[in-house]
Amino acid sequence: MESNPLYKSGDWVAPRLLPRKLQILLKTRFTRTLLARLLGPQGIYEWVIARTRYIDETFLRARGEGFTNILIFGAGFDSRAVRFQPELSDAKVFELGAPSTQA
Repeated sequence: MESNPLYKSGDWVAPRLLPRKLQILLKTRFTRTLLARLLGPQGIYEWVIARTRYIDETFLRARGEGFTNILIFGAGFDSRAVRFQPELSDAKVFELGAPSTQA
């Protein structure tokens, strides 16, 4: 939802996991900024975006190097297996997370 390319993580799935009312609220920059300030320490919003981008790049690099089995520890609500389906056509992705999240 960010217009600044430095703030775009490329994760188009994550917003869809949010409740609809929150999705609507997050469409405005003001609300995103306000929530980022209220819900976490300064810089956490940027850290999460940077972390996502870094892991995505590492993930794609591994595929480019021929890895066909990928294990994601602490997967939580990780969406890489969905977002990178074309790149994973001949790979197996295993996600290991908390039992409640896996369910």
